[in-house]
Amino acid sequence: MINSPIRFNRPIPLLGLRSRLLYCQRLYFKLTSSLLISSLLTSALLTSVLLISPPALAIDPPSLTLVRALQINYESKTQPSGLTFCRGKLLTVSDKHDSVIFEIKLKSKTAQLIPYIELNAIPNAPNNGLSTSVKARQALDEQVFGRKHDWEGISCDAENNLYLLSEAHVAVAKINAKNQLSWLSIDFHTPGSAESLFTVYNGYLEGITWTHDNRFVVAAERQERGLMSVHKKNSQWKVDQTTAIPSSTLEIAQQRSKDFAGIDFEKNWLFTLERNLFAICRRSLKDFSEQFCWSYKDSELDNQYRYLDAEFGTAEGIAHDKGYIYVILDNNEKLRASNHTDAPLLFIFKKPNNWLHPRL
Repeated sequence: MINSPIRFNRPIPLLGLRSRLLYCQRLYFKLTSSLLISSLLTSALLTSVLLISPPALAIDPPSLTLVRALQINYESKTQPSGLTFCRGKLLTVSDKHDSVIFEIKLKSKTAQLIPYIELNAIPNAPNNGLSTSVKARQALDEQVFGRKHDWEGISCDAENNLYLLSEAHVAVAKINAKNQLSWLSIDFHTPGSAESLFTVYNGYLEGITWTHDNRFVVAAERQERGLMSVHKKNSQWKVDQTTAIPSSTLEIAQQRSKDFAGIDFEKNWLFTLERNLFAICRRSLKDFSEQFCWSYKDSELDNQYRYLDAEFGTAEGIAHDKGYIYVILDNNEKLRASNHTDAPLLFIFKKPNNWLHPRL
């Protein structure tokens, strides 16, 4: 029996000093053995519970309230990726357009893409540390899909400089107030590889957000996913923190991998767009730990908005203003179930009351 008391059926006999010491020693061993067995049985029981029922430990996050869902229109097919407010405009980039930054004009039922900045004569990107075989495969993709830089994120600093994230080059480009583009010299590959990031093709950098004090954070997409903090000191950019984040408190479908598709920042908090979990999670800027999550699954999988044959989540960018959260979808030209159009969507959610207040 666990924790059974030790009973003395007769009083301790009157013995010599040596005999009494031996008697007490045997008594001590009996007591500690009983406690050890009890502890081991309890530990085994807890372990079996954890191994048998992990889904019960997954958290069911509260759902965000959808305010508007706008169809994104443009004269040609687009694959929007990344979202930011900058210079008083809502901006995005597209996988299929290497040389354009788009403004998103919001209307009552639709959103219109308008070319905002034309990127002409983009200089060569710095060496990214990727292998020769990967670069050869990227060159083939460029010929097939017509994209060289594969912009996957966009952000804005306090001086209205823009920052574009190139997955193909594992690099960041800066666009100044005169709309001149230059590449930042940053080694992402070395610290990322040390944390098992960038192990699968086309699973490199996927989101960027400017934080404060010459710092920004980028998100590594998947297998492993992770976050990397970059700061500028003495005119030099350097990665000062890299963390792989393979786990989550949320449950995920078996055939999908946990990933990051975008990242945002507001008042000392990071907000990660976790595409295959259909979630936005608030994270600590200090150690990237998950604090709280909200789900938009009900909106993306609603029959009115879901896309046919969408094997994975489609969210690709996140931004915010005073009262709302904006999430842009890249449907990879798949048809929407409700009207069979292949246009992307922009979701606008109401900010929850506890967006910035963990105790609410």
